[in-house]
Amino acid sequence: MLSLDGTKVAWVASANPPVFHVLTIGTIGSNGASATSPVVPGAGNNAVDTAISFGGVGDTRSSVFVDYAGDAAYVGSDDGVMHKFSGVFHGAPAEVSTGGWPLQVISGANHKIAGPVFDSVSRNIYYGDDIGIFTFIREVSSKAGTCIGQPVPPCWGNVTFALGSASHPIIESPIVDSTAQRVYAFVGGDNSSGTHAIALQTDTALSFSSGASAPIGQSGANIYAGAFDDNYYTNPQTGFLYVCGYTAAPSIANPVLYRIGFTASGKMNTLKDSSSLTLANSATSAACSPMTELRTATGKDQLFVSVQNGCLASGGGTGGCIMSFDITTGFPAASSAARPEAGGTSGIVVDNLSSAAQASNIYFTTLSDTTCGDALSGGGCAVKLTQTGLN
Repeated sequence: MLSLDGTKVAWVASANPPVFHVLTIGTIGSNGASATSPVVPGAGNNAVDTAISFGGVGDTRSSVFVDYAGDAAYVGSDDGVMHKFSGVFHGAPAEVSTGGWPLQVISGANHKIAGPVFDSVSRNIYYGDDIGIFTFIREVSSKAGTCIGQPVPPCWGNVTFALGSASHPIIESPIVDSTAQRVYAFVGGDNSSGTHAIALQTDTALSFSSGASAPIGQSGANIYAGAFDDNYYTNPQTGFLYVCGYTAAPSIANPVLYRIGFTASGKMNTLKDSSSLTLANSATSAACSPMTELRTATGKDQLFVSVQNGCLASGGGTGGCIMSFDITTGFPAASSAARPEAGGTSGIVVDNLSSAAQASNIYFTTLSDTTCGDALSGGGCAVKLTQTGLN
């Protein structure tokens, strides 16, 4: 995660033990001159890398989440421990080892934690793990839920959703809607029936009475986070949650784009609607990436997603590809643009909303090695494409 002024970046290296980094980006010497010739911080430049080892084992699935107002960061490790770091961007980065931190999560030791999300309104930290448990940690001054296991925060929250299992882990960070105080989680298999992947909506106290879950295709595949259309941010009852599911368990050869609507009160429907679009057809893995939605500078509501193989979109080839969809007026009948990408893509991020040249783009890395635009072969590629035409 970048600092708000763009001069620093916090990230984790999945070593054993893992390492939390805060890199101050250099501005002189060879630093930043070429993406094909990376340099060591401090070697002929003024970049500085602060590295802090944490956890007893690795970090397979947890990315860093930064609380900008508190200048703190949260990250999980594979030994089932949530860690907190202070002074991330405006001080001296250090792991917090007092006041209850680090905290063993409720599912116990040796469970891999997916990326946490801190909500600045409820002051809770939401996360899932490798046995399908979705729950939260109450941070100091938490305003939702009650503690169990110990009397005061930081502590385990009082509610646990057993969404999946060891064969259906939660691998993705949840989505937290701080404005509406709702939380969304995604898992590849329903613990109660075992037949469907599901999307869950609940409130920030994780109240069972507020919860709603919807099947999103068959179980058996890891599910990444979906994305809301622009209407959701204006008025949730008129919006949709777009998700990628699969048509047959345990195959992930046929990923399908679905969407889920909301009631007049903003509660998620318990069934996806009838709209669907098959994105790929492959005898091997064609898994979807996480989704990214963006309302462009021209007012078009766009959805971006990739598949790893068997692309069916026009212009995307027959292997892995990235696709964009125009969802401004409703569910798309086909992709609006597509481009081949080796092995599909990582998560997809955006920069700006602007009509200026080279100012509105998306960014990702490829999942398979290929020859990149710099003509170097044998590695993955960092890719920049325009938002409108994937050029």
